[in-house]
Amino acid sequence: MERKLEQGPLASICANSALLIGNTSKLNRVLGMVFYWLLMASGLSGALLVLLDFLAFFRSDRLIKNSHSE
Repeated sequence: MERKLEQGPLASICANSALLIGNTSKLNRVLGMVFYWLLMASGLSGALLVLLDFLAFFRSDRLIKNSHSE
């Protein structure tokens, strides 16, 4: 997949994968994957919270009704 991107029309914005792999250690690549997935998880959870807020999932009157039912 990397080679296909490096030879396509967007090659000017694609990093040289052979150069990156040759100059990074296994630890660097693992840390990169961890930080990438943490970024993805935080972004998706933020979008989910925005959607739930838009759908009025966190309404205050809903919380008040539940507390009076006890």
